[in-house]
Amino acid sequence: IELLNSRVLFLVGSTSGGLVTTVSLDFEIEDKYTFQVQAQDSGSPPRSSRINVTVFVMNFNDNPPRFGSHHYLIKVNESLPIDSIIFSPSVEDIDGPANQPFFFWLYIFPSNV
Repeated sequence: IELLNSRVLFLVGSTSGGLVTTVSLDFEIEDKYTFQVQAQDSGSPPRSSRINVTVFVMNFNDNPPRFGSHHYLIKVNESLPIDSIIFSPSVEDIDGPANQPFFFWLYIFPSNV
């Protein structure tokens, strides 16, 4: 049983041993949980044993990429050669590198806006 902010995250069935989650897990909050599960028999005296369990939370693409700023002003010299790079935005995705590379395209605002 693992706790997060005093909430139980996992439960184990007392007769089945089945492990269940009690909350939605989020990779960006915690990517791994480690705990022990114990089994005990009904003998006299009762005997028990424990195993170590590690749950790895797999990342899901649930966050959009974020630019370093919401607005950029770019000044360009009029004599700049064609095909010169005039801007490279800073962008990151907290879901991690599995969602990269990023793809970019221009969105042209309608002229009447």
